Amino acid sequence: MNVFQRTFFSYELGRLKHDPKAFLKVLDELALPPQQCLFIDDDPKNVQAARSVGIWGIHFLSARQLIAELNKLGYWSGQGCLSGDPPRSV
Repeated sequence: MNVFQRTFFSYELGRLKHDPKAFLKVLDELALPPQQCLFIDDDPKNVQAARSVGIWGIHFLSARQLIAELNKLGYWSGQGCLSGDPPRSV
């Protein structure tokens, strides 16, 4: 199942994930405002970089915690899949 419409890899962007410019480049390619994007990562430095440009960021600690965070945002149906129109991936 493909949940995300598009994915990005830092090596393709030529930037490290803790560099806010990487996220600005993604936003430019998607032509979306940051509020419509979501970034999930296990490194808090990377999540902070995404948040610094206005992207929703979740620091991944466990599957249970991620589901709870997605549920808070209204993007988890409780059936193991996303519901509604989730933010696009970053």
